[in-house]
Amino acid sequence: MRPPLGPPPGRTTFDSRPGDHDEPLHKRIADSVQEVVNACKYAEPDDVPYLNRLIHQRKRLVEQELSMLRMMAPVVMPPLISNLYMLDFLNEDNDLERVYVRLLEDLDLAAERIANLGERNG
Repeated sequence: MRPPLGPPPGRTTFDSRPGDHDEPLHKRIADSVQEVVNACKYAEPDDVPYLNRLIHQRKRLVEQELSMLRMMAPVVMPPLISNLYMLDFLNEDNDLERVYVRLLEDLDLAAERIANLGERNG
């Protein structure tokens, strides 16, 4: 049933999360990866299959974001003839790409730690 005056009310649900849902996606992914890495530090032998699955899921997510980032990145062009000796274009760094690569390295280290735990106890 509609309210008697005006259109139906808009979204009226309450979001109990603190105001962090405006964070960039790479920050959320990094936090998620860090949680998995921390869980691997204190893992029990029974947790190995579960943590392996989590590591592979996070790794796939980071790889997909990295490939999307690379696909959408603008092509870096060499300098024009008029300024041939300017080599600044070689130093163009993508900080976000470095974040994703570091996350992949962290996940690889966590996977090695879990594999060693599984070998020692299995």
